[in-house]
Amino acid sequence: SLESHATADLQKDASAASVGSPADPAKNKEKLPYLYYQLGKTAEMTAASEKAAAYYEKGLSFPLDASLAYVEDMVIRYGSCLLLAGRLTDALGVSALKEDFSQSADYAYLLGMIYQRNAMYADAVKEYARAMRLPAGRLAGVNDALPRERLAEIERALRS
Repeated sequence: SLESHATADLQKDASAASVGSPADPAKNKEKLPYLYYQLGKTAEMTAASEKAAAYYEKGLSFPLDASLAYVEDMVIRYGSCLLLAGRLTDALGVSALKEDFSQSADYAYLLGMIYQRNAMYADAVKEYARAMRLPAGRLAGVNDALPRERLAEIERALRS
């Protein structure tokens, strides 16, 4: 399978990085977060949210440059996988990265969903409103229709 092939490559790269093979260990270590990101995406394709979250978590354990598109995507996918896996409390940890992604509508929308699922409605409303003020994100409607739908859900929940 694609995942087992990627895992074998990852193990080979990790081994090379740790035993000082002729390959440059620093370059191999730089590749590891991206490889974990790819493994997470592969696990997501098989609807294995918990497994995907574990790969993303490993990828995010490295020092990363938050300005790289794949890093932002990995954070968003990680948070989404945690929500799908029902790990609501763990998903709250994603909020620690708010400063790094303060200009991302995708991230603000994700935080809104995390807060909403944790019944933190005031925080969710703030994040959805922030998403609507930011430039369009990667996900279509993330700064317009999607947060509006979520705000309506919160309004309905609070009325009942």
